[in-house]
Amino acid sequence: WLFLDLFGGFVGGVWGGGLGVCCLVVLVGWVGGGGGGGRGRPTVSCVQGAPGSDARSIRRRFREVRELAGWRAAWKWRLLAGIRLSRWGLPRFENSDLLIVGSRESRKVLLEGYGIPEHRTASLPYPIDLDIFRPTPPLEPGVRKRCLWLGRIVPRKRLDLFLDGVAAMVESGHDVDATIVGGCGFVGGYEKLIDTFRYADRLRWIPSIPRESVPAMICGHDVVVQPSEEEDFGSSVAEAQACGVPVIVGASNGNADYLAPGDIRLETDDPRELAAALLKILRRQESGRETSRAFAEATFAPRVVAGRFAELLDGVVWKAES
Repeated sequence: WLFLDLFGGFVGGVWGGGLGVCCLVVLVGWVGGGGGGGRGRPTVSCVQGAPGSDARSIRRRFREVRELAGWRAAWKWRLLAGIRLSRWGLPRFENSDLLIVGSRESRKVLLEGYGIPEHRTASLPYPIDLDIFRPTPPLEPGVRKRCLWLGRIVPRKRLDLFLDGVAAMVESGHDVDATIVGGCGFVGGYEKLIDTFRYADRLRWIPSIPRESVPAMICGHDVVVQPSEEEDFGSSVAEAQACGVPVIVGASNGNADYLAPGDIRLETDDPRELAAALLKILRRQESGRETSRAFAEATFAPRVVAGRFAELLDGVVWKAES
């Protein structure tokens, strides 16, 4: 049973995206010869973050995974994390002349963790549909302040930190509601954090919503919180900015590269710091909606991102020809 469990987890979890598998959009072949997999043609890979981010989080947060998912599942994922981070589980970086990731945080991991020099990496934000994600009329005054978590629930996303920060707010006497939108990912048991939250009347959990309902969900809240570790680029953060909603991101969240004035990046994983950041944003007299929207238009508009992407491709071609 252990072999079947591990094999099924390996196929469905690792290569299906469970352990942050490096999804490469390779313009010219992934498995060609070294020094540019395109046999003389430059090869560019758009990477969904530095490979192994979820695997590293399994190792860092193993005790939490064991408590929530049980020892059998925890050790299964610990073993698979080891495979993911071994030479058998990593892509062949030498086959790409340029690796494009979503942020400097991911470039840092590629350099320090995998020895890929900076001149072979670049960061580029994801484009956001600014016609779909746009501000709506402000929330009615007097309504209890609302914060939103939006995304899948896996160890490195730090749902525990989000809930502890909300609890610290409530315990300090502040009137706030929290909404979690997203289902549990490849590691089961994380719903226990929601089920045991001590202020259940302040928490709403929606495992999934239609994609077309996301803009209204974001606009129905005062702040979006994403305390993730080793986040490459969180689309929900940029979507919130496009809607004029302020954001709070974790200390190693790559979206820190793209914060509008008034957004906050945490320095630690102390729930009290998150509570203080929430309080700072929720107490503001000015919403900053116009500022966040203007920043999103200048940073995430498809034409802006496409223009920067074209510049990166031109640079790769120029190097190959020179």
